Amino acid sequence: MEEQPSSWLDRPVISSMRISWETVLFVLILLLSIFSRVYLLDARVMSHDETIHVYHNAYSLYTGQGYKHDPLSHGPFQFHLVALSYFLFGDNDLTARIPAALFSLGTIAFVWFYRRYIGRSGMFIAMAMMAISLPCRTVACTASSSSFCAS
Repeated sequence: MEEQPSSWLDRPVISSMRISWETVLFVLILLLSIFSRVYLLDARVMSHDETIHVYHNAYSLYTGQGYKHDPLSHGPFQFHLVALSYFLFGDNDLTARIPAALFSLGTIAFVWFYRRYIGRSGMFIAMAMMAISLPCRTVACTASSSSFCAS
């Protein structure tokens, strides 16, 4: 006799498939996060902090002028990522913010690995709150240094 899964999250969505409800909820929260981070990513004008990071450092690196450390900005990792984004997709407001949005999505997806410590319910609550949180979304949609720390 086959043993029933202990939780409804362990049950398959369709009996012939091995996709559980846990996986479906994880993917749905990630899709919500992708939509909330990418939709109208280029609609706002650049803030002062973003222009310091994007124009004075990343654009200079992208155009071959090299990286010059400036105490107003932070380390080179962000500028190399934005310059790579410019190289791959062209230079505009949207492509300057793509690395920050990807880091934000990675932060939300990374909560999956904490489910053993905070439980599955805690994982879903944390992911959902990060997905709909306005401060998290706002930081994730700016090309400033804080979006690469823990967005």
